[in-house]
Amino acid sequence: MKNFWKSLVLATGVLAFAGTAMAADIVRPPVAKQVIVAPRAYSWVGHYIGIQGGWDWNDAAGTSDSGGIFGVFGGWNFSHVGNSIWGLDASINWTGGFGSTWKSFIRGRWGHAIDRTLIYVSAGGVGVGGGTAISNWGWTVGVGVDQAFSDRHFLRLDYAYQNFGSSQTANTFMVGLGMHF
Repeated sequence: MKNFWKSLVLATGVLAFAGTAMAADIVRPPVAKQVIVAPRAYSWVGHYIGIQGGWDWNDAAGTSDSGGIFGVFGGWNFSHVGNSIWGLDASINWTGGFGSTWKSFIRGRWGHAIDRTLIYVSAGGVGVGGGTAISNWGWTVGVGVDQAFSDRHFLRLDYAYQNFGSSQTANTFMVGLGMHF
């Protein structure tokens, strides 16, 4: 019986050390750290085109000649320091104001981008004419907001004050849909 107990203690000890030795050989895979991917900020840099429409309020020497306005616009944006954006914007529009004529804008603009929203001010020249000739030139200043609703498309709200001299002014409010490239 004495040998039985010695054998039992010996077998228990061997199994205990063998189990520990086997457990030490188990390789556990390293714990993977979670990768956090920050979304890429929207970029307003590059060229764009679009269509726009709205209302054109005109005041020429005390008479009001207003009407709808519809046209196309295009331009190019450049990046500056931080979220500052500057660029050139041009449009050609048919307007019921001033009789049935064309109104063209070429403006510089500067704005501040807040991700998918671009708030801007603009200034430049405006021309009005009938047929193929521009008969009246003036200057324009304005403000606007472009709001991207996808990676390539944006909505635009734009206001422009125009002054043609000789007590002739106009106010144009337009809504547009554009595509950014």
